[in-house]
Amino acid sequence: MRNMSKRRVYFNQKQIEFARAKQKVKVAIAGRGWGKSTVIALILYFLLKAMPRAKIFFSSTTIEQIKNSTLPPVIAKLAEMGIIEGKHFVVGKNPWNDPKTSWFKRPIAPVKKFDNVITFWNGFTVVMLSAAKPNSQRGGSYDAGIIDEAAFVKRTFWEKVLLKMIRGNLYRFNTHLHHGIYILTSQPRTAEGMWVMEFEKMAAAYPETYLWLWASAKDNSVVLGKDWFITQKQSSSHLDYLLEVENIRLKKLPNGFYHRLNETKHTYKATQTGFGQW
Repeated sequence: MRNMSKRRVYFNQKQIEFARAKQKVKVAIAGRGWGKSTVIALILYFLLKAMPRAKIFFSSTTIEQIKNSTLPPVIAKLAEMGIIEGKHFVVGKNPWNDPKTSWFKRPIAPVKKFDNVITFWNGFTVVMLSAAKPNSQRGGSYDAGIIDEAAFVKRTFWEKVLLKMIRGNLYRFNTHLHHGIYILTSQPRTAEGMWVMEFEKMAAAYPETYLWLWASAKDNSVVLGKDWFITQKQSSSHLDYLLEVENIRLKKLPNGFYHRLNETKHTYKATQTGFGQW
């Protein structure tokens, strides 16, 4: 890389743990403010260093969500690390059409359209995919994948599309990062998003393959500061603060099918006589 120098950049401990994990499938359920975009930048840094000319996907609910919400803080964090847009990578552009970036290396598996593509100087390529158009994403082959806000992505899109596309260049990269899958999301609050919680059991059964990480905004308190937590607590309902910020585990979905079910009032347990006790 040209004109790069060493610099000190802050990441919290759980962000580092997640990005450095050896498992192939890594899942982080994190509260707002934990820094999911920050850890995505760190993941990209590790991947592009270890796998030049590789191609990965970056998926979320929509392309607009990625470009307008997730990508700007990712780009800002990359800049802190000395990786500058327009100099070391381009977004939505063919770098070989610009004299300033025509020196970029080409990926092993080049793309034809660049609208939703990030291309780095060493040929490392990120293709942004939308869960809103699942059928149009089928058929790709990628060296790794990042799924942001997975609890808002349908399980079928994960199983039938994204998971099946992690299969590229099996013998070209000698690193544990190859074919890695990074799943990041806030805690699911609908039944449709509960599929991400199943990875906890997978991690318990196969700890060498699956990582399960539960994180809170409190893990990122050095960056957020004390006043941020005070404002969030004062401005949010008690439940919303516990779920969104502290990421306290939800025992029952607030909008589940039987959302008024009360286990004390509406259930009974068997007694030794065989009759139910209300």
